[in-house]
Amino acid sequence: MTLTARKNTFTEAIYENESIFGQLGEPHRFPEISRVRETMRQWRFYHEFNIGRHSALRHPAVGYRSPVLDSDGHNLAAAFQTIVEIGAVELLHEILESAFPECRFFCENENSRFSIKMRRDGIYRPLLAAEMSDGTLRFLCLRWRC
Repeated sequence: MTLTARKNTFTEAIYENESIFGQLGEPHRFPEISRVRETMRQWRFYHEFNIGRHSALRHPAVGYRSPVLDSDGHNLAAAFQTIVEIGAVELLHEILESAFPECRFFCENENSRFSIKMRRDGIYRPLLAAEMSDGTLRFLCLRWRC
């Protein structure tokens, strides 16, 4: 990418109640602003996830292709499986291994309902999401944009 010293002036009115990124949406005239806008469109903000005992995160849910985690995290298992299927599984497992050594996370399809599970050394059966700690579930949700 090369930068030019050419100044490009926006002559129309700028409205206070609209984002500057929406008003300067011409990529051919304002390429830098356009790149910032496109980057920001990909951002996701998650305030809090319901991880209580009855949370959808802790129970199997209908499986579907989901490249983005929903704001409430209810599609965690579907998003996990989508990452696996699109081929980013190595990066996903590398991140999870650094946070949870000796653990392996996977998604299981049981009658078209996906559930996320964890195998841990020394435990003879996989842990269900309902048995995972609040912190583990929060980490899985918040780390999703890797």
